[in-house]
Amino acid sequence: MKCSNCGNEITGSDKFCGVCGAPVINGQPSGDYIPESPYTQTPPPGQTPPPMQTPPPSYTNTSNTAGTASLIFGILGLVTSWIFGIGAFLGIIGLVLAAVSRKNAGPNGMATAGLILGILAVVFGGLFLMCTICVCGSASSGYYPYYYYY
Repeated sequence: MKCSNCGNEITGSDKFCGVCGAPVINGQPSGDYIPESPYTQTPPPGQTPPPMQTPPPSYTNTSNTAGTASLIFGILGLVTSWIFGIGAFLGIIGLVLAAVSRKNAGPNGMATAGLILGILAVVFGGLFLMCTICVCGSASSGYYPYYYYY
């Protein structure tokens, strides 16, 4: 027997047409089946299917590499802020990358987090660097309190 929807050959044990998916009820193809998509059935003889429309290609850059890098440098700068100003240097790199990311990709979460962590890394790294300079400067100045002379 043949499917009344698409004309494909159907055996008696089939429950659905193998081509268009029309249900077979009591061994007879159902003639009132409407497929979900117009592209799942073959057109009747003499007709051509409508052309498939493809969406236009997207040219927007959705990657946020600079934002991710600013977040990484901000975290590294904050973690290493106590090591002789390295954190301040890494924080400045994070700030620059966050500014680039916010300019190119617009405000986003990673760039904002990298900006905040970069600011914190610069502040804490600068404080620790100034403390290190003060402590090393006072230790090398030769001044010792009076209680060291005993």
